[in-house]
Parts: sequence; C-alpha cells; structure tokens
Amino acid sequence: MATPAELHSLFAPHNGGRVLDVATGSGDFIRFLAENLPGCTHFIGLDVRAENVSAARQSFAANPLPGTTSAGFILMDAARLTFPDSSFDTVAISHSLHHLPDPDQCLAEMNRVLVPEGLFVIRESFADNQSEAQTTYVLLHSLWAEIHTRQDVSHRPTYLRWQILNIAGRLGLERMEVIELSEPDADPLDPVMLNALAERHSQIIEGIRHHPDHAFLKAEGEKLLERSRTVGCLRPTELLIVGKKKPA
Repeated sequence: MATPAELHSLFAPHNGGRVLDVATGSGDFIRFLAENLPGCTHFIGLDVRAENVSAARQSFAANPLPGTTSAGFILMDAARLTFPDSSFDTVAISHSLHHLPDPDQCLAEMNRVLVPEGLFVIRESFADNQSEAQTTYVLLHSLWAEIHTRQDVSHRPTYLRWQILNIAGRLGLERMEVIELSEPDADPLDPVMLNALAERHSQIIEGIRHHPDHAFLKAEGEKLLERSRTVGCLRPTELLIVGKKKPA
C-alpha cells in the first residue's frame, strides 16, 4: 500500500548511521534499509542461527551494498546483546517478532544499545483484514508455527495488527509513525510462487515425519495448498513502524 513517496517521507527526516539488524536472516531488511534510509554508514546483522549468518555473509560477498555502506554478520542471541549501551544510531527487526521467545526482552535489549534519540524500526506482518489470498498465507504460517512448536522451535502464529502496535507501544518511543506495506500487483496464482510455496511446506512437514501428529498436520497442509491453488496465496500486509528513542 505504501508508495515510494510515502517511504521517502517516512525515512527522509532520519539519518541511519550505524545500523543493527536483529534476527537478520538472509539480510534482506538490510538491503531495504540501505535503499530507503539515508545516511547509513555501516550495518551489523545478527542472528541466533549459524546457517542464517553463513547465508547472509555469502549473499553480501556476492552482492555487496552499493556506495560507502558495508555489512557484517555475527552469531548472537537477541535477548542477550553483548554490545555496550548506545552503540547504534538505528536498530531494526523485520518479520521476526513472532519468532522471539520473549519479544519485550529482545526489544528492550535493542533499545538499550540504541543511542538516545536514535531510530527504532519494526516490520511485521499482521493477520487480520487480509484478502482471501493473503489469508491463505496466514493460515499456512499458523500451521508452520504449530509444526515448529512441536520441534521446540519458538514460532507463533501471525500477530493481529493491534498486538504488534501494543508491543511497539511498550517501548515508549517518541514520534512513532506507522505505514502499511503490501504487494498489490503480485499474481496470487503465479505457478512459480505456488510451486515454491508447496516445496517450502514439504520441507517443513518433513521435519516432523516421526511425530505422532505428522499425518494430521500433513493433511491440514494439503487442504491449505489446495486452497492456494483455488484462491491464491500472497504475503499478508505488513506494518512498518518507526520511532525515536527518548532523549537521555
């Protein structure tokens, strides 16, 4: 939903400086910030999964950030950051609140390492008021969360919009702004996308092939994949939240 002009209006007043991206995954949000947030001088992406850190390093070695910005990736638990207070001008987290065992603890740590009046950025999908195709993804994501939970992996279903705003609100940020991001022009029945979705689900369900609930969860997944072939599937609309840490 957000236009390039709206993204520009959201980020243009800010200076990225030293940026920390928490739960960075493959580092995609670093690239998003590098394109949209002016004045970024250096990025650090951290993740608790070694395979994510390795993948991000390989991705950025093959395709470095343009200009003078650079990125490094480290293995670290977001709930126990080892950086000193006020180490970063910007902290960010994308599509990961629902993976955190204790979101408030992790966000508090991010706020601790953020300089006074530094920029806090959160991006997270929400479950309510979505299209039929987007609801397919929400339902699949909830099923994947059930599967991962049976593997003792922290994974919640997609939050509701008000829940995300409540989590962000507890940070006490100043001048908090919120816009919505979606993919209005994407084809919900794109066969390449649907095949990739089915492949991803197959990999996830294979992870619990010896679990007593495997047959039930596999059948539920097949119903949702059939739904995807009927009404389509699209990523749900996301909230992009920015706010300033209070002055010291």
